[in-house]
Amino acid sequence: RTGVDSVMRPLMAEEYDEMSPALSPDGRWIAYASNETGRFEVYVRPFPDVNAGRWQISSRGGNGPQWTEDGGEIFFSDENDNIVVAPVDGSGSAFQAASPQILFATPTDYDTGDLGVPFEITRDGQRLIMARVVRDAASDASGLPDFVLVQNFAQELKARVRDR
Repeated sequence: RTGVDSVMRPLMAEEYDEMSPALSPDGRWIAYASNETGRFEVYVRPFPDVNAGRWQISSRGGNGPQWTEDGGEIFFSDENDNIVVAPVDGSGSAFQAASPQILFATPTDYDTGDLGVPFEITRDGQRLIMARVVRDAASDASGLPDFVLVQNFAQELKARVRDR
């Protein structure tokens, strides 16, 4: 809690793995993936009182949940790398989710490496932007492309422009 807590504290400390947390746009709900059933599935809990309820959203595996801007849908990828959407309603005191529907299968030639199926939803909720690994001659021995991290980009750009 900003301005209140000075030490980190666990939000959910279970014996299984929990990952990919995503807060709803209104800040009342947290979606995440957990392997408590033996495979990763998507769940939603109230936030910040995560012990006040829990709803399973996915039914065929799930990871990487993301809310639409209006909070009316949660997108995620299932265990077969399909992109799935579940209509949700968190406007009341109880959370409700409709059955998830597969939007499309990720093409088999779409190489995401160890990224899972990384995507972002546009603000209007009508398009997805997806990342993939592009392998080419510049790849290292592992077959992965080089990764370049530029820190302090604005200062670096100013310095390079000034030197011209």
